Order: sequence, then structure tokens, then C-alpha cells
Amino acid sequence: MKLHKDITWNFGDNPKRDGKYLIAYATPDLGIYHVTTEDYTVKYGWGTCPFYDQEVLGQHPEGLKAWAEFPF
Repeated sequence: MKLHKDITWNFGDNPKRDGKYLIAYATPDLGIYHVTTEDYTVKYGWGTCPFYDQEVLGQHPEGLKAWAEFPF
């Protein structure tokens, strides 16, 4: 069985709603070096979820280059 899913990557602005997203981290010299899923809340930023009122990674963490809806 072969599966193919289109992923729309978003650059710049953060998501408009809370949820879990696919994110890519990159550096100019290495390019993309890590892709993972991460929780996001509009109020606190990346690395947070609605159950914890704490900031972990913030709104624009170092190295975050793109995000996509998850699951896709």
C-alpha cells in the first residue's frame, strides 16, 4: 500500500488556534535538521498545551522555520 499526503508548510505567522502541529527546525548552515510535532497555544506559544499555563518555547523559538497542520 502506498500513501501520499500533501502537507502545506506555513512560514512566518504562527497558527491562529491551539493544537498540535508538525514543525521543522533549520539553520542556515545545516538546513532542516529536525522535524517533530509540538503543541501550540495562541496565548503562550510553542511547547505549551491548554492544560498547562506555562511558557516553554515561546511564540518564535530559535530555529523554528515552518509549521504544518497535524494530523495531515
